[in-house]
Amino acid sequence: MLLFSAVQLACAASPTLSLITPRGAQRGTELDATFHGARLDDAEEILFYEPGITTVSMNTSNAAVLKVRLKNDSGAP
Repeated sequence: MLLFSAVQLACAASPTLSLITPRGAQRGTELDATFHGARLDDAEEILFYEPGITTVSMNTSNAAVLKVRLKNDSGAP
């Protein structure tokens, strides 16, 4: 007798990002930004492709909105 078991695979869905506000910041300041999209509630980090911008804090109010405090160094592009 053969015993077959069904294995259900858990597939993680990637987050989508549709809008970031504000669209810019003054050099040498910190700002509060809002990321709008889908499946943002379990975000752990933000990747920046240019040096000079760092994440200070992140807070998710729901899966569609991520509130972020960013630091923009004075030498940032």
